[in-house]
Amino acid sequence: MRVELRLRGPQLPCYPGRWASPASPAGPGAMDHQSPWVVRTVRAVLVRVVVGFFLLVAAMGIVSVVGIRRKSAAVVNAVRRLSRATKALPLKTAGTGDAYASVVRHVGRTSGKSYETPVHAVVTDDGFAIALPYGSGSDWVKNVLARRTAAIVYGGRTCPVDDPKIVPLAAATPQGVGVLTLRVSAVTVR
Repeated sequence: MRVELRLRGPQLPCYPGRWASPASPAGPGAMDHQSPWVVRTVRAVLVRVVVGFFLLVAAMGIVSVVGIRRKSAAVVNAVRRLSRATKALPLKTAGTGDAYASVVRHVGRTSGKSYETPVHAVVTDDGFAIALPYGSGSDWVKNVLARRTAAIVYGGRTCPVDDPKIVPLAAATPQGVGVLTLRVSAVTVR
């Protein structure tokens, strides 16, 4: 659909040299997208957008790393919200085969609802150890500590666990990240 506006008076283009000549294939009044001015302008805008995007991503990365290391409440809570919003993605493969993540199945301490949380569990002599980069204030940690039981899906198997303990690693890590240890409660693994 083409809309034409007719002006009274002399028919002069608003931006001389940036419009197609009356003899151009697109017809009189059509914009010439190959003109050097248009190409330079579009290229300059694209360069600024791409550079701005990369600077924004770099700044966000620096702020998140520094904020997590200094345990800034605003940064930690923002990372938690982002993790909750994107939790469905790692849950698709977590706990299966050679996946990097395992799944902690736990029950809410007040709601009684069942939850699944992707974590990185490491096998120990009597159970599992899970790093707590967000601290012991995470909801899933509170649920496991309150109920004193959970289940971990690790390598395609479900292991019931109990006796949760938070072991501080202040001496081992400069950030003081704690570790939640869980003892396997049954010999049989489902």
